[in-house]
Amino acid sequence: MNLESFWNGGLLALLRAVTPLLLVFTLSTIAIVYTSLVALMQEDMKKLIAYSSVAHMGFVTMGIFAGTMQGAAGGVFQMISHGIVSGALFLCVGIVYDRMHTREIAAHCGLVTRMTLYALVFPVFPRAIVGLPGTPGLVGEFRPLLGPSRVPAPTPRFAPPGWPPRTVGPGSAALVGG
Repeated sequence: MNLESFWNGGLLALLRAVTPLLLVFTLSTIAIVYTSLVALMQEDMKKLIAYSSVAHMGFVTMGIFAGTMQGAAGGVFQMISHGIVSGALFLCVGIVYDRMHTREIAAHCGLVTRMTLYALVFPVFPRAIVGLPGTPGLVGEFRPLLGPSRVPAPTPRFAPPGWPPRTVGPGSAALVGG
């Protein structure tokens, strides 16, 4: 048994059966909002990036558990772009710590006079992690949000014949009034 058949046949089915989607979406939303608020209160640059990483993984879980192609593709794209951008941000914080010997955000005044070229390159990465247009963060955060909106509504267990009603197709003119 290879890994792909194990994932598609057993593990994914078990995960989908055990965890109700509403619970996963609720916990993902709580993780996104709560850790984003905690990240806003940080005074240390590394802690700020770490808490924002947890918030981004909320988007990933929401996209993957949506069960749609857009959600899964968005979750994977978010993981890849977040790995690259977060690694770059941690590298930038390490460079600033090497020069200034502190990671406190308030102590970074006058950074442009000390490191002029660095001050031109550094702002690209926070913009990418925030998800501004033109950066991979926008695609990585927007597509997992599209995934849950594409999840079909559950069909009732004891539905009458012909449920759910068709609105497009033969006989739909009677439903529309034409």
